Amino acid sequence: MGFRADDNRDAPPLLAASLIHAAISDLLQTDLRDFKKQHVEGEEAGAPGAAFLLDGGPLQHFFFNKLWDVCCKWQKQLPPLKPLERYLQISIHATRNSRRKMEDRHISLPEFNQLFGMTDGVERAYFAVFDGHGGVDAANYAAAHLHFNIAHHKEIVKNPAEALKDSFQKTDEMFLSKARREEDVGA
Repeated sequence: MGFRADDNRDAPPLLAASLIHAAISDLLQTDLRDFKKQHVEGEEAGAPGAAFLLDGGPLQHFFFNKLWDVCCKWQKQLPPLKPLERYLQISIHATRNSRRKMEDRHISLPEFNQLFGMTDGVERAYFAVFDGHGGVDAANYAAAHLHFNIAHHKEIVKNPAEALKDSFQKTDEMFLSKARREEDVGA
């Protein structure tokens, strides 16, 4: 959707992550078929497990409306928010050196659990650097999708190493599928 949790516009990270989680939870309770763009790789409509792409512009607008609704609701009555037990001081620095532009991407999500509604008592944070040496597209894609794939992996609680490995693979497959679709459109 193009929304980055680390661009919280001066909102405290706990509040930003909790707001985003609440808005996305509300959004996922609605029928997203209205935002359907096209089928992925020729899968038949209605086929079991068929996936479809969503039109990002209208969906993003819908998300921000949900976020606004949550903000209005929470302004009247803020729900209890559980802060991290530890304090993480984070610093980020990037240098492009002799390249024309910076192609690397990074993401830091100290409020990983709150962002994804994880309440199992294990404190998690997510920090990643994506090297864009071959171009910025793969780095952008990984920065936008890997943490989501990790958080939603079925083994994240029991076997985090497997969740990481599988999530890297899934993100790579998703990126390659996207590249093939874009290649087909351009041909």
